[in-house]
Amino acid sequence: MSDLPDEEINPFQAPRAKVGDYAMDLGDPDRGGQAELIRSEHINHEVSIKTLGILYYLGAVLFALFAIGMFVVGSGAIPMPNNNPDMNPQMMQGFVLGIGVVYLALTILFGFLGYGMRALQTWARWTVVVLIVLNLLYLLVVSLVAALANPIVGVFALLRRRHPQLPGRAA
Repeated sequence: MSDLPDEEINPFQAPRAKVGDYAMDLGDPDRGGQAELIRSEHINHEVSIKTLGILYYLGAVLFALFAIGMFVVGSGAIPMPNNNPDMNPQMMQGFVLGIGVVYLALTILFGFLGYGMRALQTWARWTVVVLIVLNLLYLLVVSLVAALANPIVGVFALLRRRHPQLPGRAA
């Protein structure tokens, strides 16, 4: 005797398992609709991720405006004030154009991240995680440097000798 059913086995056939009472309660979470509760939790999470994508689009637009401004100033269309006579104006324009290129790269990066987050792409999620970790490490280092530098600068300011020839200072 064979353990096979009377019907021919079709591996592509939809399963015929009985789901039970919960299949009837999908639309009403108050009556025990577990599937609806899970669905609503996942939709809320998806909306949160897509909202982050909108924020990255906003960042891309702002960086694009900054890049355009830097390119306009760096090209010489808007003259820059030369407060430092030792600074070469061409070098300053090159520096501003370089900042514009960095802003343009950030515009492209944030645009791709906005698209990836809105499309729920895994690569965008992990890229955002890496950027957030780098930002937190940067904030930690800057905070530590500021916390250490402020008392040291204060001690040096209190202990320095006053120069008698400086105007407005008592000897």
